[in-house]
Amino acid sequence: MATARQYIETAARYIGIGGTDNIFNTWIWGQHVYDPNTYPWCAAFQSYVGVHDLGMPFNPSASAAGVAWQGTRVADSEARAGDWVLFNWDGRQDFGWADHIGVVEWSDIGGSGLFGTIEGNTGGGEGAVMRCTRNNNAGYATAFFRPPYDESEEDMTPEQSSQLAFIYQHLCWDEKTHYSDMGNLVAEMPVSYPTLDAKGKKKDHTAPLAARIGYIDQRMHAIEANQAAIIKKLDAMAKKL
Repeated sequence: MATARQYIETAARYIGIGGTDNIFNTWIWGQHVYDPNTYPWCAAFQSYVGVHDLGMPFNPSASAAGVAWQGTRVADSEARAGDWVLFNWDGRQDFGWADHIGVVEWSDIGGSGLFGTIEGNTGGGEGAVMRCTRNNNAGYATAFFRPPYDESEEDMTPEQSSQLAFIYQHLCWDEKTHYSDMGNLVAEMPVSYPTLDAKGKKKDHTAPLAARIGYIDQRMHAIEANQAAIIKKLDAMAKKL
């Protein structure tokens, strides 16, 4: 039987997959489906990971609550990596039917109130599998459930989960905020690099790491563009032969 760590690692492999007509919906419904309003797939994703990929002993369901209630409900303060989390976006506390489901990747609920998830059918439109940072003190309601894992193998402890949360918040790239506080320190770290002047004399320079990375990236794009132009010319010459 699977462990929480195996579940999270398996779920993470699907990050980026999106659209209603996906492998999760096709598996749960036994056919291709296309209407995002009729076939939301957050629960189908969790079912696919747990049952299809890992052979866990719960019944697959297209219902968020139908998946989660096959686990054991735990207090918010006890939530840990690998737990399912149900969401009701309107704040209602009745979880007999829920709006959405994800799997917890890390939790700092006892500190900042934040926790990280991997969720299917999120991000707007027809949805995608994405990593999300959620706030347990926000206006939506949450409920946490422990899936039927193999507890004989030690998984991530609450302390380890908090440590992972700290690392994620302080070092991880975020598309909205760009660098985190720690990331900004790293980006501004000075690095030295040499150049040659017109007489071939070596000269040392210093610049922020982020600036050097940006320069290198620009040069790589320029090289790729030159290669494409050369290949285009060679193709034209070959056609004339």
